[in-house]
Amino acid sequence: MEKRKNKTFVERCEQVLQFIQNYYFKNHYMPSYDDISEGTGIKSKGGHISHIIDQLIENGDLERIPGIARGLRLPHNDIFSVPLKGIIAADSLNPEVVLDNDPTETFEILSEFIPHELERSKVYALKVRGDSMQGIFIADGDTVLMRAGDEWQEGDIVAVWLEKESAVTLKRIYNGRPGVIKLKPESHRHHTRVENQGDIKVMGRLVGVIRKYS
Repeated sequence: MEKRKNKTFVERCEQVLQFIQNYYFKNHYMPSYDDISEGTGIKSKGGHISHIIDQLIENGDLERIPGIARGLRLPHNDIFSVPLKGIIAADSLNPEVVLDNDPTETFEILSEFIPHELERSKVYALKVRGDSMQGIFIADGDTVLMRAGDEWQEGDIVAVWLEKESAVTLKRIYNGRPGVIKLKPESHRHHTRVENQGDIKVMGRLVGVIRKYS
């Protein structure tokens, strides 16, 4: 009976690893534990998925990345550098919090974050100051990865230049009435900003978050 139990666990490990590999190559990011549970039919409650992930890491089939959401990767060491353009406000705006258009500092990230090489030249990093986006787990001190450009869709998280304050803020963006943009925080302690479209400029769209170390 014990022998069959061990064989079943090995089979489940293989099933989970295959699912993770397929998911990553299709979506270009790693699945959550809930994604793995749903995709494999293995219950996540009781630590089943966690136990399997731990075993795959011990086997060397996966690696865990501390401080990163969906912090798993398939084993390889590819990294690339993106420009660190300064600090972005996620609180009361500070006029000194602006994008540095000629940065000298870089931030190294794993290639899993931006799998397509042509996209990497469009990505830059910003340190977050403030807690207005903590409802979606973007905390003070985290680093956000932004894809440069002014394209956006309803509900995207964007870096927005505010002309009147000469500052950049991180918020969700929505259309309001004609000519008006709404910038919504993810915290009850902060209020939605309503801005004339001509007074703002979208500087980039969120593509990843690097958690700060505790």
